Amino acid sequence: MNRMSVVAVLLSSFAVACAPDEHGDLRSRVSVQRDAGETRITFSGVGVGTGVEDAQRAFAGALDPMLSGSVLVWQEEADYGTRLDLLYSFDPDAGTIAQLVFVYTGNRVAIGKVHERWIEALGLGPDACGDRGCYWDDGEARVASTRRDTTWYGKATLTVTLDR
Repeated sequence: MNRMSVVAVLLSSFAVACAPDEHGDLRSRVSVQRDAGETRITFSGVGVGTGVEDAQRAFAGALDPMLSGSVLVWQEEADYGTRLDLLYSFDPDAGTIAQLVFVYTGNRVAIGKVHERWIEALGLGPDACGDRGCYWDDGEARVASTRRDTTWYGKATLTVTLDR
């Protein structure tokens, strides 16, 4: 690959990552509640402990039967032109969400900016984050974590896991 091709790819990636967010900003959808010493995080009103049917209605209305199971959102446009898959695990005894997993895919610049938004939304300080991600616990259990990865061919992902 010649230099001009590399420059063109980098410039187009940067332009996409700097595009305005027409769908909204994830920071406006995240809520961190600290009640009675236990932290609970919700995204658009859905968090750990939300009923599975309520979560499905909140994100998808009537789910496509092909996407039923652990998918709440599939390939939705997200911040900075990234694509979002929102997955969940559930507690079968209670019928509630046990964990939410956000998987963003896009270019490295956009993924870095989405990661910065999550760090801000969660209220994490620099001591909670390393080079590739962040980990937040309340002393007893994990509350949330983030992880950034880049494949050898340049595809970047950000995985955000909400455990509380």
